[in-house]
Amino acid sequence: MRENWYETFFQGVTSEFWDKMVTQEFNEKEGRFLLSLLNLPVEAWVLDAPSGSGRMALWMASKKGICAEGWDINQGSIELLNEEARRLKVPAIGVQANLVEVTPGMEKFDGAVCLGNCFGYFDHVGMERFIHHISYSLKKGASWVIHTGMLAESIFPNWMNEDIFEVGDMTMEIENTYDPLECKMEIKSTFTKPDGTREGRDFQHYIYTLKEVIHMLGKGGLELTGLYNGVEGEDFALGDEQLYIVARKL
Repeated sequence: MRENWYETFFQGVTSEFWDKMVTQEFNEKEGRFLLSLLNLPVEAWVLDAPSGSGRMALWMASKKGICAEGWDINQGSIELLNEEARRLKVPAIGVQANLVEVTPGMEKFDGAVCLGNCFGYFDHVGMERFIHHISYSLKKGASWVIHTGMLAESIFPNWMNEDIFEVGDMTMEIENTYDPLECKMEIKSTFTKPDGTREGRDFQHYIYTLKEVIHMLGKGGLELTGLYNGVEGEDFALGDEQLYIVARKL
């Protein structure tokens, strides 16, 4: 499997499935939760990276006093973000770039978010570069909120070799394998569309422990300030299926 699978994975059937999975109600709830964690100034720039088609960047930009930038490697996703920003007439902009290779700017942003299990796409070297670039782009004292369901403390207590997800009239069947030498999870997925046609997509994810993540954040000039298991703001515990990590730029 290509290491840069994420360049083309989120197109077509995967994008359609994800759009159905994330409801408007959840988007509102998550957005409000993120704002409570970011503690933004009255006039703020927020970074959403990787942004995909800008689900959260667009939501943030719809709020008074917030301008948002969405950075993603997928050109099609960035075009969708910019088209929707123009349609909604909100101050959001999408930028196509590889965040392992470039930084969004120097101390430009008052806050940042990384959502939808994007954290962990890269190997250890790539992760440290990604963290460094995001940290470099944040103003001192600004917060970065990372959402993931792919840390070791979430994955292994709930490990399943196979699983199936149903969203409306679509299904996603997955087969999981884990390479302990590479600390990498490989997932074979099969989507069934409303008309009954099936389409396969494979992807992978590096599995880090929470301690490893905190160490990498520290190397990037960020300190941990919070761990939550969902948008209700409850403390994270072993086996919780998702985690919101809050880190502050020193």
